[in-house]
Formats: sequence, C-alpha cells, structure tokens
Amino acid sequence: MRILAKLVASFFILIITTLLVILVLLHTRHSTQVFTALVTPMLPGTLTAEQVNYHWQRPLHLTLTQPDYQHGRQHWHANTVRVQFSPDRLSHLQWVRVDGLNLDLTNNTMTSLKMLPATLSIGRVLFNDLSIQGQGWQAQQVSAQLDEWHKGQAPLGSVRGRAQWAAKQINWHGLRVSQLLVDATPTSTGWQFRGVSFEWQRAAISAQGHWQPGALAFTQLTLSDVIVDSEQTYQRLTNALSRWSDTTSLTIERADIRQLSADTDQFSVNNLTVSAEHVTVAPDTPWWQQPNLRASFNADYVRWRTQTWEQPMGDIERRGKNWVINQLTSQWQEGFVGLSGHFSKRHWQIDKLQANNLTLSHAILSPLIKALPAWPETLSIDDVSLKHNQWLALSSQFPIKVSGIDVDGRALRLQPLKKWRLTDGSLTASASHASINQQWLAEPYLRLDAEKGKLTSNSYCWASLMGSWPCRERGI
Repeated sequence: MRILAKLVASFFILIITTLLVILVLLHTRHSTQVFTALVTPMLPGTLTAEQVNYHWQRPLHLTLTQPDYQHGRQHWHANTVRVQFSPDRLSHLQWVRVDGLNLDLTNNTMTSLKMLPATLSIGRVLFNDLSIQGQGWQAQQVSAQLDEWHKGQAPLGSVRGRAQWAAKQINWHGLRVSQLLVDATPTSTGWQFRGVSFEWQRAAISAQGHWQPGALAFTQLTLSDVIVDSEQTYQRLTNALSRWSDTTSLTIERADIRQLSADTDQFSVNNLTVSAEHVTVAPDTPWWQQPNLRASFNADYVRWRTQTWEQPMGDIERRGKNWVINQLTSQWQEGFVGLSGHFSKRHWQIDKLQANNLTLSHAILSPLIKALPAWPETLSIDDVSLKHNQWLALSSQFPIKVSGIDVDGRALRLQPLKKWRLTDGSLTASASHASINQQWLAEPYLRLDAEKGKLTSNSYCWASLMGSWPCRERGI
C-alpha cells in the first residue's frame, strides 16, 4: 500500500509539475509553440496563431492573435480570439470573443463545429467585425452576441438564450441593405423575433414575428419612405425576392407601408400609404388569394401604362370567396369615379357606381377591361349615377361624339345572354347633344324598365337638324 500511495503521489506531483512548466512556458516567447503542440492533437484540423497571450494574474483568460484553422475545405481566420474559462467546469467557458473573422461559404460546404465536444457550453459568444461570403450574397462588418450557446449534437450548436445580430451592409443577390439589426430568442419550434430592422433605398423597414421551418409569421411589418427609382431597381428587387424558398409560407398579421414611391416602365406611384391585415403568401398559390385580407390605401397618384389615377383611395377586404370593396374612389380622366360592392367569380354586386366629368373612348377603356377577370354570370347594380360625361369614337368611317351624358339606374340586374341584357331594374340615360356619323342630335333621352327578365316599358326622344322626335313611351 505504501508503494501504491507513493506512486499516486508521484503521479500527481508529475502532473502539477507539468502544468507549472506549461504555465511558465506560456509566459515566454515559446508560448505559441507550446499552445500549438497542446491543442493540435485535440483537433481534426490544424490550428495556428501568430501569438498566444497568457498571464498568471488572469489565469482564466487566453488571447490568440491572428488564429488560423484549416480542416478539409473549411478555413477560418480571425484577428483575435479571446477566451474566458470557467473556474467551476472545464467544459464551460464564461465567454468567447472573436474579432475580424472571415467566413467563406461559397464552396457549398456547410460550416461545422463537429470537432468540439458535445458537452461544451459558452455563456456568451461575441463576434465583432465578422465578414461572411456566400453563394450570391455577402455580409460586412457583422457583430453578434449569442447567450447560452451549447454544442450538443447540432453541427453549429444551439443558442438557448438571447441572440442579437447587427450588420452594416448586406448584399443579397444584388439587393443592398444596410444597418441590419436582429433581436431574437429561440422557441421550441423556431425563433421569436423581438425586433428586425434595416434600411434599403433610404427606406426604414422593421418587423416583429416568429419563424419555424416552413413558415414565417410577422405580427407587424412596417416600411417607411420606400423609393423604387428605376426599372433596374425594380428588377433587382424582384430578382432578390424570387430567391424566397418555395417551401416557406409567409403571413403578416398587420403591414403598414408609408410614403412609398416607385417609377418603372409600366407602373408609377407617388406617396402610397397602405395598411393591411391578415396577408398570406403561400407556396404555389397566387398572391391575390387572401382568405382574410383587410386593406386600405391612398396615394398622390398611380400610373399604369397610359392610365393615371390621381388621389386614389380604397378600403377592401376578403370575406370567404368574395372580394368586398367598401370604398374605391379616384380622380381619373379629368373627372371622378367611385365604386363599392361585393365581387365573386359568379356574381358581381355593385352597391354604388359613380362617375362624373369623364372623357372616355374605346382606347381608354380597352386596357382596363382586358385587365379585369372573366365576366360573371350575373351583374347587379343597386345605384348607378354617371353625370356630365363624354364619349369619343373619332373614327374616319363612323365618328361618334356624345357630350353631357347622364345615366341613372336603380336595382339593376344584368345577364350576358350573347350580349349584356337588362333583366330587372330601372335605367335612364340622357345627353346634352350627340354627333353620330356627322348627324347632330340634341338632348337624346332613353328610359328602360325591366322585371323578371322582360322589358316592361321604354321611352326615347331626341331632336336633330331635320326636326325633333317627340318622347314616346311604349309598354313591352
């Protein structure tokens, strides 16, 4: 037993002596070689450093200057790495700070930390001046703070506390954003974003929400002062958004767009403000299929192709399979238009249609009609009021000009039987004068009444240079 006790005591003395020698060597110019010799057998790759700083007055602190690690296709290089060890557990580090790390992810090799033990944990991981190069994207001057990092079985470990990221500039497939800030905490299914903000095209964008595999949900998304100043900017934006994963759905509980302006080849808008609730973008689903959308908007003007709407204002929502227009008004063609109603695939119910002081033609209306979805099976209009409008068809073969057009209708119901036909309701139409194929008419007037698919009466009259045609009323 005495011999065994002496052997154990000698072994401990040898260990202590070895540790003391190592500590002494770490205070000399040989510290780097000593550190490399100790660490290299523990790692699958090669770790080197220009200098290793250690001092007995701070026995739990270690600093590596210009560390470089290579393993297979992975290559990490940083300016400095500072480590604060824990006095309680060897497998726990109080904090680690990495400055000036460069990560190259362009070779499609997933960065892995499999060389670290699964029991390793770090109270706080700090990154400063981090640069990341990926496939089609780059991030510069990135800073991060990750609390309660645990290696576990995950290739990159996991964060169980708060995670904060900041990046001065990110280029994502040609889309440049700056001043990115992310504040998030992990959940059992993904990440809870307490706040995300960044700048693009001098616009401020912020959001809060939650992410889990296959779904990104924002409780609030705000965009302020967005400017799309050219077709090239628009193309870069659409190209970057096309990179969105086709397996991830997006829901936005509330979105606010403030003072958006855009100028592209086909579309322009100035000072657009939009508030929307319950927005959904799902894979393989058209964007207009919004089961619970509610949105309101206004702008200084909107231009689409050759059409310009001034001071447009709208309030729309989706109820089941129906689109509901609570209000839609605009100044257009030197006049005013207004619309409200309910619209489904089979039936359009227009509560009120108003148009005043418009000058219209087939060339003006044709692009709008083509942009509409397929006509419904039935069309109902509770109230139509068209005042002081003008119609032009300046054809050399058959020119038409009708001025001062007034149309009033109540409880109208129309069906497309070869052509649109009035089946119920009362409709009156008049004009101050008309010129049809060089024939002048004064104050033409028409009235139609229909019930259950049949015209019950109509009346018409006009005056011309050849004389007047007295108003006549006829039952049908």
